[in-house]
Amino acid sequence: MSSVRYLAVIAHIAAAIATVTVWSAMRLTVPTVLPEGSSARNWAARLLHFTALLGCASVGSGWSEHLAARIVAIVAYFVAAGVGEMVALPAERRLRRGIPRSRDAQRFTSGVDIVLVALAVIIAAMIAQY
Repeated sequence: MSSVRYLAVIAHIAAAIATVTVWSAMRLTVPTVLPEGSSARNWAARLLHFTALLGCASVGSGWSEHLAARIVAIVAYFVAAGVGEMVALPAERRLRRGIPRSRDAQRFTSGVDIVLVALAVIIAAMIAQY
């Protein structure tokens, strides 16, 4: 394994740990993560996309090896990214601004739960290939 690919794998693992940590913290500490009146975007939640890109870089050209696990991981990534970007993060922004719709808190927690389940599937798929 070349040193660049090795560094990509290490960065991918670190980003994956950070991604799971951020999304878990969002689920477990909603009042702390969502202070009323805050207008900042949650860029930390978008580590999910960086982690996926690093995963593709660390795989390199060996896509045919463990193809089923990689397909499962890619599909789960699209589920996590889609639900995160279309459900959880918009609800979070409205909650942060202090102008939530009636179901935003429930949509936020349900969205984060789905993202966490998808991340668990991705982790299981990645462990299964090694």
